[in-house]
Amino acid sequence: MTKNLIGKLCVKTCGRESGRKCVIVSEIDDHFVLIDGNVKRRRCNINHIEILSPVLKLKQGASTQEVKKAMEDIGIETRTPRKKEKPAAEKPVKKRKEKKIKEEKKPKKKDQQKQEIQSKPKTQSRSREELKENKKEQAQEKSLVKAENKATGEEQNKGESKKVKGQAKK
Repeated sequence: MTKNLIGKLCVKTCGRESGRKCVIVSEIDDHFVLIDGNVKRRRCNINHIEILSPVLKLKQGASTQEVKKAMEDIGIETRTPRKKEKPAAEKPVKKRKEKKIKEEKKPKKKDQQKQEIQSKPKTQSRSREELKENKKEQAQEKSLVKAENKATGEEQNKGESKKVKGQAKK
């Protein structure tokens, strides 16, 4: 670890904040230091800063206010972040069109036909329960048919197998 870096004035050479002056606040390890000043307080690689000769009197881990005060004492202008003030403007309101009251027109033939179809009662309306019962009955019938086919198919297969065996013995 390099010693006596705390309080040294630096210029950032890389990144978005390149060209801005900062001060080393603490050493993290051999390659990284914590910087503050006219930059956002963050760790920075030593290779990305250029150390200048002036040294500020700061303790390790000094606050941002202490760093800025020390920089102003030397004569370096500090940058204060500005908050963008937006005027409280009213949002534009979309004007709605007024509905015009139209006189009632005679319905077209297609509309009349649709209304007649809708008004007619449905003769084959079934409830859900009736449909479920029908499905169950159909399923039972299918299972009975399959069972009958299996039983008759097995008997036929047994008879055929006996015949085949008998022919093989002869």
